[in-house]
Amino acid sequence: MLFCVNPAKPARDLNMVFAMVEKRFAIGVIGVAVAAAATSAALGQSGSVTCFGAGATSTGVFPQFGQSSTPTNLQPCTALAAGWMHTLALQSNGVVVGWGATTNNLGQVTNQSVPPGSLGICSGIGAGYYHSVAVRPNSTVVAWGDNRYGQSTVPSGLAATKVAAGGYHTIAVRTNGTVACWGAGTVYGGVIPDLGQCVVPAGLGTVTAIAGGGYHTAVIRASDSTVICWGSNSQNQCQTPAGLGPVSAIATGDSHTVALKTNGQVVCWGSGTTTVGSNNEYGQSIVPAGLGTCTAISAGGMHTIVVKADGSVAAWGSVVGSSGSDPNYGQGVVPTELTSPNSALVVAAGGRHSVVISKVRRVPAQYATIQVAIDAAVAGDRIEVAPGTYNQSFSLNGKDVVVRGSTNSATPTIIDGVGISTSIVTINGGPATSGLEYLTFKRGGVGQPINPPSYNFTGGGAVFAKDSSAFVRNCIFTTNDADFGGAMYFLRCTLNVDGCTFGGSGTNANFAEVDGGAILTYASSGVVKNSSFTNNRCAQTYAGSGSAFKGVGIRAAGTNLTLENCTISGNPVPGAGAAVEYFQNAKILAGTMRLVNTDILDNLVGAGTTDDAAGLRIIGNQAACVLSGGSVICGNTPDNVVGPYLIEGSATVCDCEADLSGNGQVDAADLGILLSVWGTSPSDGQGDLSHDGFVSAADLSALLTKWGPCPN
Repeated sequence: MLFCVNPAKPARDLNMVFAMVEKRFAIGVIGVAVAAAATSAALGQSGSVTCFGAGATSTGVFPQFGQSSTPTNLQPCTALAAGWMHTLALQSNGVVVGWGATTNNLGQVTNQSVPPGSLGICSGIGAGYYHSVAVRPNSTVVAWGDNRYGQSTVPSGLAATKVAAGGYHTIAVRTNGTVACWGAGTVYGGVIPDLGQCVVPAGLGTVTAIAGGGYHTAVIRASDSTVICWGSNSQNQCQTPAGLGPVSAIATGDSHTVALKTNGQVVCWGSGTTTVGSNNEYGQSIVPAGLGTCTAISAGGMHTIVVKADGSVAAWGSVVGSSGSDPNYGQGVVPTELTSPNSALVVAAGGRHSVVISKVRRVPAQYATIQVAIDAAVAGDRIEVAPGTYNQSFSLNGKDVVVRGSTNSATPTIIDGVGISTSIVTINGGPATSGLEYLTFKRGGVGQPINPPSYNFTGGGAVFAKDSSAFVRNCIFTTNDADFGGAMYFLRCTLNVDGCTFGGSGTNANFAEVDGGAILTYASSGVVKNSSFTNNRCAQTYAGSGSAFKGVGIRAAGTNLTLENCTISGNPVPGAGAAVEYFQNAKILAGTMRLVNTDILDNLVGAGTTDDAAGLRIIGNQAACVLSGGSVICGNTPDNVVGPYLIEGSATVCDCEADLSGNGQVDAADLGILLSVWGTSPSDGQGDLSHDGFVSAADLSALLTKWGPCPN
């Protein structure tokens, strides 16, 4: 479970003398996080830890005590707790790790960030101003750190399932579901810190979640899932909103409270209902418009942080910048990597810092290689590979993970395949949510055996994918080489290639020793979109080679291969090949390749025959290829298209198509051919100049319009 600590300024109606002392020593507030579902990862899930805000360094001067400096050897974690100036993390192996301040506000050594050597394996943690607490799987509770108010003296015989820490008090859920509190606030003394935060209301009954604020406590009552608060109400932090209804999680800050309703809506009350910038009013209780539903919440000193339903992180309150002017230390300036969907599991808000268990695993900061990170990952994780060049291969192993490189084109992440004896990336299986993005692949020069040992060819110099739905987005492929599919080979896959660049000028070509210079797909469906193919090559000179792209049909009805919003230009074509080739390969029922708003331009033939097609070649019947969406096929020599095709909507092909006889002009010979197939739907498209699948008056009109010599 997750517990968060917030720095606090004492509220206006509290003992002013103590308040001055607190302010003098920069004492803040605590915000302990919430219900089990909101404070810890789901069963079996873990992630890496990201900290931001105060404490990135450890100067020993407020508030820089290293509380945001994540240990380099930290293992994947399942729970967090953020204190005033320290942080705790519960690793997936049950070991508690702490970092940050080791003293209290009086400079006394309290070691709140140093778990006792005898602590052992734990199942839950909490962090207060200057003390910490943990519960073991055997229900015993251990507390350490500041003990001026007895907050680290665990009641004798206590057996608990959950723990939380407030400013100077500690809370636990006993094994019977009732609440135990100890430390400051065992009476309503009216003087800080004794404001009744440990006086459990009579008749409370059992609870499902607990949270400790600066000087108040909040729980979720088991009988009706409603919020019950007690302790200081100086800024209405204990005044539960009317009509709040059932909640699934609760979090407490210095003097504000946050609830997650069962419908995912976030509700805040207490301090921070304005943004005047003083007296704890920094907007921490103003839920942003359009926030949407959330899955995890935490309340800090004067900020609030959540995990949205899409897995991204949002924060508000004293978060406007990182000026270093109290209280703004960037604790709510969410790192870009955490604003993307599917980024976070757990959040914890401390005094002036924030902590997140993210679904991001970093290479090489946390893991030496991409493969090690993938092996450690769980479903939904993202592997962030830092800018630089990496000479390593890896396999996604069918996992639901994403490998992402640098999004800054000036500092790319390059995967160099030189010396690697297989494809750079192997993708066997994997769902549509897994894949590769923002990576540059170069010099993958071998590929993966396609069907060893009987078929001695390789596919996919950079990427070999089999039986997979994984995506490839915003990647660059240059100087890769294999027998089939110089850059990528897909076997029985559902393609989703988006925003990629294949080849380039000069020596940047991808090369296939046989077919598919950049990509070859076999028995695959799906889409390649928003991508460019330039200067890719293949060695074979026969019809069917595909210097840029080759698709071999899927042998199934209703499955289509689509090129959408792509540009294929300047791909040299050997012999009788084509820049784009589609082989229908129908044994039972035929599939179709569709070109949607895709341009095939200025691809040149090398040494050809009369059947050359420098642009597009279709080997199949007329239904095998459909042009639509304004696709343009022009400037390819000697031909733009060879083979039959249909047109849906609009498309432009710059061939003299009405020259059915091939004699260089539209004349009586062509008219005779057209009339011979009048009223039919020829599978080879003969005479269907309108490409609507039927020879009719529209085709006669098109022929007569083009009558005479074909244009050069």
